[in-house]
Amino acid sequence: MHKILLNKLLYVNEHQSCKNYQIEIDTGFKYIEVQEGTHVYEPKLHYNNVVILIEGECVISCNQYNNRKVSSSEMVLLPRGALVDAHTQKDCKLLLFSFGRVRNVCDVNMLETYYNLHRDIRYDFVPLKVRHPLNEYIELLVFCLKNGMNCAHLHEIKHKEFFLYLRGFYTKKEVVQLFYPIMGNKIKFRDMIQENYIKAGSVEEMIQLLRMSKNAFYTKFTKEFGMSPKQWMLKQIRHQVFVKAAVPGITIKELIDLFNFDSPVQFNRFCIREFGCPPGELIKQQQQVSNES
Repeated sequence: MHKILLNKLLYVNEHQSCKNYQIEIDTGFKYIEVQEGTHVYEPKLHYNNVVILIEGECVISCNQYNNRKVSSSEMVLLPRGALVDAHTQKDCKLLLFSFGRVRNVCDVNMLETYYNLHRDIRYDFVPLKVRHPLNEYIELLVFCLKNGMNCAHLHEIKHKEFFLYLRGFYTKKEVVQLFYPIMGNKIKFRDMIQENYIKAGSVEEMIQLLRMSKNAFYTKFTKEFGMSPKQWMLKQIRHQVFVKAAVPGITIKELIDLFNFDSPVQFNRFCIREFGCPPGELIKQQQQVSNES
């Protein structure tokens, strides 16, 4: 009898013809290899992304957190709606875990409970180290993906398994340090805000998308985020302008168009109010900081 070596996916055609086979992955897991010197810019992420760097080194700016170095066997969360600017300093191999909402009720409860235990933590977008048994989970998952096992059920199972290992083998404080940007008292409501903020251009549009009364929306929003919806949306724009101003070659006109300001005068007033200087000076300062880092 011939011995079958189970080191490659068998019956590939059956997998690929199944209705649950995912040709394109929006949410789920992707294994990616990126060359040194690659630049990636995303003005507004459509999903939450856990970036797990298996090998290599890269520098990531996410919203107001500039030039954070991520090395081999480290992971960071890039939250939905974030402005991300990244470049690789070495050839990189990474596993990207993209998700819209946390699926498991137990995981939602975990994030809400941990948030209340450590809500005073000083979050600074610091990478979390990958350690056993998560490293073996990653190795097996990458093996499956590279061999073409792209079943929707695999992605769903591995989604739940990822959170299970975090809950079992990482401290509560470590979990908070990783997921802090998407944590809160009511994860589901916070997720809905992040999801619809990408589509909405104003507070009124967001209320319509969520199909809530204005009073109920304002009450729930203020309780969850600790500020009014208008203040929160302004904060998101401020973060994004701040990061985008550091991109080499960026112009004032490009910033005005990108963030939908009505006129140069309006944008000038915004920059003076939020940053204490006109747009040209903000760009100069940000690019100087970027060049020095």
